[in-house]
Amino acid sequence: MTDQKPTEASSPVREKGKGSRGGELDMDMDMELARRAVACDGWRWMDGASDDMGRRIFHANAKGAWYRDCNNDFFLMPDNALPDLTDPATLGCLLYLVRELLGDPEVHLDLERSGFWSVRLGNPTREIVAADTTEARALITALECGKEVRETLGLF
Repeated sequence: MTDQKPTEASSPVREKGKGSRGGELDMDMDMELARRAVACDGWRWMDGASDDMGRRIFHANAKGAWYRDCNNDFFLMPDNALPDLTDPATLGCLLYLVRELLGDPEVHLDLERSGFWSVRLGNPTREIVAADTTEARALITALECGKEVRETLGLF
């Protein structure tokens, strides 16, 4: 066994300017965006999502969301927890929430030629519901305006 120091990728300590999964982010902007997400009517914690402290949801239902610690003990996610918007699983959960809100299982993200991410309805319309500079921002914008989009497009 060698005496190697932990690398940046393997270190459990979060560096300033990094999400819990190592993705680049602006900490102030990320926290405000995460607050916007949890303020949405369609928001809820889902199994697999991660918060900004690196706690991964083990089980979520109408009564709350639980995570495990390193001793395999279960804890209720605190009310003030914010999602880690650099975590791929959390982004997948956001996409699911948007699909659920819009009633369209084919809602998806596209990276446009302009460099913006768009949230689009499925076929046949492929209508753009929201667009922004990152996947997380586009999904949260879609979650915020989802009810209005449903009514405007007559989705149900």
